[in-house]
Amino acid sequence: MNHKDEILKIIKRNDRNIINNFIIQNNILLNELNDGIFDILIYSIENDISLDIIKFIINQCHYQNFNYPIYDEIYFDMRKSPLFTALAKNNFEIATILIKNNAMIYDNYNTILYYLLEFNLLNKKNLKFILTVDSNAKYFNNYILELILSSIENNNSNDSQLLSFLKQILYYYSFNIKYILKLLNCYKNYISLSTQQIHTLLVKENNKFIIDDNCYKEAIYYGLNNVVDILFKYDSREETLLLNIINKYRTIGTFEEDMMLDEKEFNEEIFEKYF
Repeated sequence: MNHKDEILKIIKRNDRNIINNFIIQNNILLNELNDGIFDILIYSIENDISLDIIKFIINQCHYQNFNYPIYDEIYFDMRKSPLFTALAKNNFEIATILIKNNAMIYDNYNTILYYLLEFNLLNKKNLKFILTVDSNAKYFNNYILELILSSIENNNSNDSQLLSFLKQILYYYSFNIKYILKLLNCYKNYISLSTQQIHTLLVKENNKFIIDDNCYKEAIYYGLNNVVDILFKYDSREETLLLNIINKYRTIGTFEEDMMLDEKEFNEEIFEKYF
C-alpha cells in the first residue's frame, strides 16, 4: 500500500492526531497528493469526513483559493470544486467555511447550480442555501435560463421538480431579502408600519424584479408553456407589456414548428429530385 492509499484510509478514521503523526513520520505534504482528477479536500468532503479534519487539510494544503476544478473519474464532463462537492452533499457547514474563504458559486465557466442540475444533485435545501448566500440579483436570470435549458436538454417540460425549483428562485427574488430585512429592522426598533406603508414597501421592492426577455424567448420557442405562466406570474412589469413580449415571441415560431418546416422542405426537395 502506497502512502496515498494509507492516508486515505487513515483519514476515514477521523482522528486528526493519527493523520498528523503519519504525515510527519513519513515526511508527506498533503497537497502533493492532488492532481487533475484527485483532490484530498474534495475527497474528504465526498466521504463525510469530520469538520475538524477538513479544517486540518485546508491548513496543511495551503490552498491559494477554492475555485479550482478537478474532473470526475467517472463523469469526465463534471467539473468538481470543493464548494460544489459540499453543496452536492448538503454540507452547508463546510460550504459556509469555503465561501468565507472566497469560494465562488458563480465563476467564469458556469454556476455551480448548472452542474448540480446537470447531474441531478440539486434539491430544495441546497438551492435555498445558494439563493441565501448569493443574493446578487444580477445572477437570477442566469439561474432561470439554466433551469429552462436543463428542461429542454432533458425533455422535461412538465418536470414538477424543475418547475418547483423555478418557483423557488422566483419567489426568493421577488420577495427580496433586503425587503425582509427592512421589515425586521422596523420590528427590532419598534417602528410601527401601517398596512399602506407595508404595501408601498412591498410594491417598491417587487418593482425591481424584472425577468430577462430571453427567458420568455427560450421558454416559448421550446413550448414550455408551464414555464411561461410562472415567469408571467412573478415578473413585476405591466401585464400589457408582458403580453406584448409573449405575443412577439409566439409570432416568431416554435422549435416544433421549425422542425415541421424543415421536414416539409426536405420532403419537397426529395420529391423534386427523384419524382
